[in-house]
Amino acid sequence: MGRIALSWNPSPNADSYNIKRSLTSGGPYTTVASGVQAATYLDTTALVGVTYYYVVSAVADGEGDNSNEASAAAVADAMRINAGGPAYQGGSFWSADQYFQGGAPGSMNPRPIGNTSDPTLYFTRRAGSNFTYTLPAPAGNYVLRLHFAEYWTAMAPGTRPMEVRVNNAVVIPLLDVLAEVPIYTALVKTLNVSSVNGQVVVNLRQIGSSAAFINAIELVPVQ
Repeated sequence: MGRIALSWNPSPNADSYNIKRSLTSGGPYTTVASGVQAATYLDTTALVGVTYYYVVSAVADGEGDNSNEASAAAVADAMRINAGGPAYQGGSFWSADQYFQGGAPGSMNPRPIGNTSDPTLYFTRRAGSNFTYTLPAPAGNYVLRLHFAEYWTAMAPGTRPMEVRVNNAVVIPLLDVLAEVPIYTALVKTLNVSSVNGQVVVNLRQIGSSAAFINAIELVPVQ
């Protein structure tokens, strides 16, 4: 799904508004929201890349006429995945672990995590010798953020090296989390990527004696 932000000049006597849309200019229109109090609305049910045609009607003592028509195409929403864990609302909404192939979920007992205002994000992870996330992504450019925090006390710098690939290209040939930050500390790797054939494929591979892992993934469209 994508999103389309609508706004209009408020009607001074309106108690609320009805928002209607169509796939065809001139209608027929289907009501997608009613009882809207503000002169703004965010349509989060639109499909990315599809053009929609909108009208708004004011409601006071009955419903008024439809407004002039406006059209817009949906833009992609950011995708945020809590690797190995359930959906939850932190500073942003993170979906439950999905779109993965391989690896296994893991978790730790809650404790302080450095370098983040959202420590819960790092309490779960997916780990394995070779696993992949195939993220649906309409054609375009994206910012990919990969979140890591080591919590196994047996690990030390050099004991868990891994390789990161995006769309079959090696983008981080040697990632050693503990060589960059201490244990129980968040590390975020930011990459500029593009969709290929409607997806962004993230692959993590073990290149040492211990499994590769990841705590969370963000894929944010570049508008």
